[in-house]
Amino acid sequence: RLFAVVQINGRQFKITSEDIINVPLHFHPTSGDRIRLEKVLMVGGKDFTMVGRPLLSRGQVKIEATVVEKTLSHHKVHYWYKKRHRIRK
Repeated sequence: RLFAVVQINGRQFKITSEDIINVPLHFHPTSGDRIRLEKVLMVGGKDFTMVGRPLLSRGQVKIEATVVEKTLSHHKVHYWYKKRHRIRK
C-alpha cells in the first residue's frame, strides 16, 4: 500500500489512498473541489521510498484529493498571564 507525507497549511499529514483527513485552521477550497497536493515530502511503499530534499518535484509525484466537507469550528480562546505581575492577555 502506497503512502505519502504531504504538507497542508503548514502541517504534515501521512496519507494513503481513500483516507479522510481533517485540516484545521482556514482552508480555501470549498466542498466538492478537486485539489492537487503539491507539497509532497515523501512517497513510499513496500518496495521503495522517495524522500524529497525538502520537496519532491511536480513531475515525480501527482496526488489529488477531493474536499468532502467544510465546516466552521469553535473559536479557540488563548489566555496568558504572569502571576503576581498584573499581566493578563
